[in-house]
Amino acid sequence: MQISRREFLRWLYASGATLALARCAPQPAPQPALTAPAATPTIFAQQGSGAFTAPPPTRLTAPPEPGRITPTEQFYVVRYSDTIPVVDINLWGMQVAGLVERTLTLKWADILARPQVNTMRTLECISNPAGGGLIGNATWHGVSLRDLLNEAGIKSGAKFVTFEAQDDYLTTVALERALDPNAFLVHSINGAPLTREHGFPLRVLIPGVYGQKQPKWISRIVLTDQNEKGFWEQKGWSNDATVQLNARIELPEDEAKIQRGAQTLIAGMAFANLAGVRRVEISTDAGAAWREATLVPAPMPYAKLAWMGWYTEWTPTQTGRAIIQARATDGAGNSQAANEQAGLLSGVFPNGSAAIHQVAVTVE
Repeated sequence: MQISRREFLRWLYASGATLALARCAPQPAPQPALTAPAATPTIFAQQGSGAFTAPPPTRLTAPPEPGRITPTEQFYVVRYSDTIPVVDINLWGMQVAGLVERTLTLKWADILARPQVNTMRTLECISNPAGGGLIGNATWHGVSLRDLLNEAGIKSGAKFVTFEAQDDYLTTVALERALDPNAFLVHSINGAPLTREHGFPLRVLIPGVYGQKQPKWISRIVLTDQNEKGFWEQKGWSNDATVQLNARIELPEDEAKIQRGAQTLIAGMAFANLAGVRRVEISTDAGAAWREATLVPAPMPYAKLAWMGWYTEWTPTQTGRAIIQARATDGAGNSQAANEQAGLLSGVFPNGSAAIHQVAVTVE
């Protein structure tokens, strides 16, 4: 049986499935109990108002709130194998090794004893198509990766950092990415310990890159002079994995019916790399004309780390079929220019999708 891309995306939202090569987990299983105290959530961790992941239990009925939080149980999960490590926190340890002055071996108590940081961060899968649900925003609690690397002492020949995980996954980033002040090792999501599916007990957060460069279940961090390719990179996916600029329409839904002469809310979210989102424009005539939407940024200092809400009002004057599109412009002045491409992956391979998202509605 053949299905159209639009039918596929509708199925994607309904089932919570991932795309080719990516495996999406079922509902999170119970995690091992922590003997350590739970993280203290920031005030932003209490601002959850729904979800933007597949499948969303509710859709927007009003403009998005600043820093809209994805509930943990609805945050997308992607893994490269069927393995979900089960960790005994009393036996767990993590090593920092390679081109360092001193090898560090840290136990769980050592992680909790380090200075703790809070952040808000959006994660997106590189296989997320235009308008897809493999993206979410959460608050996170953990420790500075830069401080840890500096404590180990970085030797002059070090150029890359390889992350190794307990499920045998690995990936490599440039040293300067790992030394970003917003690069963290986190143990909590939305004010509670990580679930097993989300990387208990420790996962990586690196700003500006897709999730494949932010692995879960971290067991070893190696500073090296070699850019070792991991599982996805060896499959041909981007080794840089910089997030592509994108905007997603959540309201109205695809194939919705709306009334002529009635004020209609058009709303959604946009995300970019570290350049941030400067502008979102909306077309209601398949790209013939564009108008600027109102932006709803995340609270400072997270505006460039978390997705950007946006909305506008539209009063249709003619009945019939209408194509609504959303395109974003980042802080460097780059705008989405790619049209939607044919095929289920919508051009995501190998660098992620920059396609302009569109939905079709019927005006009655």
